[in-house]
Formats: sequence, C-alpha cells, structure tokens
Amino acid sequence: MLETKRVNSLFTDARSLHSAALAQLEQGQLQKAAGKAWDATVKATDGLILARTGKEPADDRQTFTDILTLGVADPALKDLSFRYGSSCGLLFEHCFCDGVVDPPDDLISKIRETAGYIQDAIMLAEK
Repeated sequence: MLETKRVNSLFTDARSLHSAALAQLEQGQLQKAAGKAWDATVKATDGLILARTGKEPADDRQTFTDILTLGVADPALKDLSFRYGSSCGLLFEHCFCDGVVDPPDDLISKIRETAGYIQDAIMLAEK
C-alpha cells in the first residue's frame, strides 16, 4: 500500500512539474521550462519503475539504467525508454545544462510532449 501511495505521489509531482514547465514556457523561459519538463519526466519514470519493480531509483543514473533495463525486458516499455533517452538529450543535456535553446520549435514541442509521456508512464504502471 505504501508503494501505491508513493507511486501516486510521484505521478502527481510529475504533473505539477509539467504545469510549471508550461507556465515558464509561456513566459519565454525555455531553459527553465526544459529543466522542469525534464524533472517531470524523471518523476513519471520513477513512478513507473516503482510500480513495476517495487523499488524507487535512488538517483537519476539509476532511473536511466532501470528504464533501459525495463525497456529491454518488456517490449511494451521499449518506446517509453527511447523517449526517456530523447528527453534526456534534448531537455536536460542540450538545453538545461548547455543552455542551447535552438531550434526553439523542437524544444517547445518536446516540453509539451512531456504530458503524453507522463500519461503513458501512468498507463504502463497500471499494467
């Protein structure tokens, strides 16, 4: 039961972070919006991992390892694991860390697409 509460909490946090990302996007703060969208992606992924394995990743490195492992083991998770890697590259590394916001249309699209990622993680957590 505790895990279910924690899983729900992680998904709630993911949605909240994505809302904050969209608010920052509206203010033209692409780098901050990308950081929030990335944080939302990680929270949603952690929720999925906890629901599937019973263990919450200790850090972002473990999240990355776990989602890749789950994607190899379960074909239903393969697409999500690729999307996680794509978000890591564009939102986190390229924009948030390196400060590159070009091309902005791709970045804006990826920030908005985070909502779908969260929904897919929730759906896959329930299977």
